[in-house]
Amino acid sequence: EYPKRIPYLDVLVHLEAADGVFILGSTEPHYTPSKSYQAVLSGKSVLAVLHQQSTAVKILQSSNAGAVLPFDGEDGLSGITVQFADTFRKWILGLNSFNPQQVDQLAFEQYSAQSITRQLAELLNLATAS
Repeated sequence: EYPKRIPYLDVLVHLEAADGVFILGSTEPHYTPSKSYQAVLSGKSVLAVLHQQSTAVKILQSSNAGAVLPFDGEDGLSGITVQFADTFRKWILGLNSFNPQQVDQLAFEQYSAQSITRQLAELLNLATAS
């Protein structure tokens, strides 16, 4: 692990220069990488290896943002070994034809600041209702 963070502006430079973005998740079903949406916003094709229960799996797949290799926690690690080369090859072949305009941004709507704020306001109204 390399705990030092890359400064934000450096990340933007790297994303601009990159051909695609790789997201690696966790064996924990509740974990969703916090930078998944930023990866999509980069306008680059995403290749993600995520626990099958991660919310990012469904969103990345339904938004057409790239390729996802889902796995079932620690029990599914061997499946990554078997499937990764094929998934990676297909992703690489699709890089030249990837069009960020074809990414369905509506798939991310429920996670937008506006949507989350609306949900919070509704819950606060419910909690303070007499």
